[in-house]
Amino acid sequence: MPLDPTQRAVAARILGRESVELLARPLWEFHPYHRPLVLTARKRRNILQHDPEPIGDPEYA
Repeated sequence: MPLDPTQRAVAARILGRESVELLARPLWEFHPYHRPLVLTARKRRNILQHDPEPIGDPEYA
């Protein structure tokens, strides 16, 4: 079940305050419904924008 607008707003507010280390973790560690919000937070804070290995793990690239 996707997030409703209230849940999205709360999750976005929480992710906006998270550390760079948490947001830079691989996407598979986040719930599928939170992944678009994590990507938005990364883009907003310019995290991993020029990552040579987009999946974040050179061993699996």
